[in-house]
Amino acid sequence: MPLFLLYKGLGWIDTFKPLVVPTYFGVNAFYIFLLRQFFKTVPTEMDDAARVDGCTTFGSSGTLPCR
Repeated sequence: MPLFLLYKGLGWIDTFKPLVVPTYFGVNAFYIFLLRQFFKTVPTEMDDAARVDGCTTFGSSGTLPCR
């Protein structure tokens, strides 16, 4: 709730700024933990299939979870 009030006070509601700006000031450890847990659930077969299709390691981490 405090982050919502902060973003509301800055006029950042319904914009992409709350998603982009906090990365410049440091990332909350809780979100890193959530992302780690999510990426551990992605099957390794999907990563292998992406590499066979020509995707790089960075590319497969960014595109596979979105599908």
